[in-house]
Amino acid sequence: MMKIVLVGYGQIAKSQHVPVLRKSREFELVGVVDPQMDVDIGLPCFPDLPAFFKTGRDCDCVAICTPPASRYALAAIAMEKRLHVLLEKPPVSSLSALFALKQMAVQRDVTLFTGWHSRYAPCIPAITTCLKNRDIREIVICWQEDHRNWHPGARWLWKAGGFGAFDAGVNALSLLHAIMKAPLVYQQGDMAFAAGAETPIRVALHLSAGAEKIPVKAWFDIGAEADDENWTITWHLKDGTIIQALESGASWSVNGEILSPDAADAYAEYRALYADFASSITRASSNFVAVPYLIATDCLAQGRRHVGDMKAPEWVTPSRGGGT
Repeated sequence: MMKIVLVGYGQIAKSQHVPVLRKSREFELVGVVDPQMDVDIGLPCFPDLPAFFKTGRDCDCVAICTPPASRYALAAIAMEKRLHVLLEKPPVSSLSALFALKQMAVQRDVTLFTGWHSRYAPCIPAITTCLKNRDIREIVICWQEDHRNWHPGARWLWKAGGFGAFDAGVNALSLLHAIMKAPLVYQQGDMAFAAGAETPIRVALHLSAGAEKIPVKAWFDIGAEADDENWTITWHLKDGTIIQALESGASWSVNGEILSPDAADAYAEYRALYADFASSITRASSNFVAVPYLIATDCLAQGRRHVGDMKAPEWVTPSRGGGT
C-alpha cells in the first residue's frame, strides 16, 4: 500500500477523502495537514507539510484538498520531495500554475493527477453507450446548488481564485467531457457577481461540443435555495429522444424513465478516483485533464460581468433532480 497524506481538512475531505482512504486497498492514510486542525480523528495531524516532513515519516503521495489558491505551492513542495500529487477540483487558481505543475511532474518523474470526481459518476458508461451513433441536437446543463450547504462559511469561494459558481460548474463540465469524449469550446458567457464578491454566483454559458459543434447551454447557480438544488445534463437528440444525467450523474433517464445504477454508493466516485490515481502511479504516468478548467477561465476572462442578480435564461426549467 502507498502511504498518502491528506492536505486540507474541509468538508469534502471529511465526507469523501477520509472515508474512502480509510477503506482503500491501494493507499494507507498516514497523516492530515491543516493549520486549523482542532479535532481528534485518530490520525497524526500537522500544521503544514514541512512539519510533516520533519518527522521523517515515510510518504509516497499527497492529496491536496485546500482552497485552490494554495495548491500550487503545496504541490510544488510535494514534488520536490518526489511525491505523487492528487489535486482536488478545480486543481489550482491559474492556468500558468496548472501547466507549470504538469512540467514539474515530468521533470521530477512523479504522477500529477487532476481529481475531477464527476468523471467517475455511475451514469457515464450507460449514457456513453446510449449516445453512440446518435445525432444530438443540443445539450442543456442546469447545475444549481446552495453554497451555504456545500461550502458553509467559505470566504475563499468569493475571492479571486475561488471560482464561485464555477467551483460547482466544473463538475458538470467534467461529467459532460467524460461522456462526450470530444472537445468543448467556449463561445460566450454572462456572470452575475454579488456585491463585494470577486467570483460569480451565477453563470449562463454557451459552448460547442465536438467537430459537429453541437450547441451546449449551461446554467450554474450556487445561490439556489436548498429545495431547488438540481444537477442535470440533458441531451436533446434529433430524433426527439431526451437523455438526462440526473443527480450529478448518480442516475439517468431516457424520455423521463429514470434508470439508476444497480447499487447506489455515496463513495463510488471517489473510490474510483483513487483507484485511477493508484493505477496512474503504477503506470508511471500522469492523469492531466484541463478542459473543465479551461472553459471556466475562458469565461472568467472573456464573459460579460453583471453586478447584482441575474435571472435564469428561458431555457432553464429548475426542478429538483429533474431537468430542462
